[in-house]
Amino acid sequence: MSKRELLAVAVRLFAIGVALLILRSVPGSIAAIEAESPWGHWVLGASYAVFALIAWALWQFPFAVAALLLPKEDAPLSVVPWSRQDAVETGSIIIGLFYLYYALSDSVYWLVFCISLANYEGGSVDITPEHWAGIVTTVFEVMAAFFLIFGARHMARFIHVVRYAGKQAF
Repeated sequence: MSKRELLAVAVRLFAIGVALLILRSVPGSIAAIEAESPWGHWVLGASYAVFALIAWALWQFPFAVAALLLPKEDAPLSVVPWSRQDAVETGSIIIGLFYLYYALSDSVYWLVFCISLANYEGGSVDITPEHWAGIVTTVFEVMAAFFLIFGARHMARFIHVVRYAGKQAF
């Protein structure tokens, strides 16, 4: 199995994960949004539509996504032995996709939380420090996932340099 094929399988698994995330969070989100605020339903519906579009695109075009994430190669799509750097790079992208799944799940949670908070009519409710910490953590998770996905090649080179620092190849 080539790197592109392995990454395409991971992209399809990520698409399944995003679809399951949508299905899992819709009932709780609808219950959290009050019927008195129609714009809350529109925002929530639009966010689910965007996630559904992302899941559909990832499912339909896994090889195109894999080609965008991996560096261009002049070699044909035959099976070639992997170097350590190739394995670290591909593994980093797969871990980034896995981590992005959980970051998207947390993002949906905080989106619903903020919409519910904005719709609350029972008085003034402040966001506690724990809520701010959760929101900042989610932003960090999204950034870390994007770094793992789009910075995989640079990270693989860095790991190679650090691992073999001080050693000279003869």
